[in-house]
Amino acid sequence: MYKIVAMILMPLAGLGCSTVQQHNDPSAINASDGKTIYLEVAAHTQLCPGMAQQFECLQVREVSYDQQGHKVIKNPEWHNFYNEIEGYTHRPSEQALLKLKMYEIAHPAADGSSVRYVFDQYVERKQSR
Repeated sequence: MYKIVAMILMPLAGLGCSTVQQHNDPSAINASDGKTIYLEVAAHTQLCPGMAQQFECLQVREVSYDQQGHKVIKNPEWHNFYNEIEGYTHRPSEQALLKLKMYEIAHPAADGSSVRYVFDQYVERKQSR
């Protein structure tokens, strides 16, 4: 019985790994195609619904800047961020505004994201209580 379950689950265990390999493949993106975006990341995370494996999602909201350079929060509601941000490590005690590069992936893996997010710099950081 255990051998049957293991034979069924083993091929599934590697599904999430293909995106990591894809991210390390420099041919997967064209650097000139990157778009700069700003995401505000909440200090708290939340369990991601509807995922085969349960994990915590970052809570984010998109930010832009107007003509005068003032921060504009497009939607004040936090939402689940299902992707990873390369080069960024979340700190549960900190809310942060991040400058990211977003790349479209030409040929994503069947189970992978079609977008790659890469940390550029912190714009703001504040300790959460």
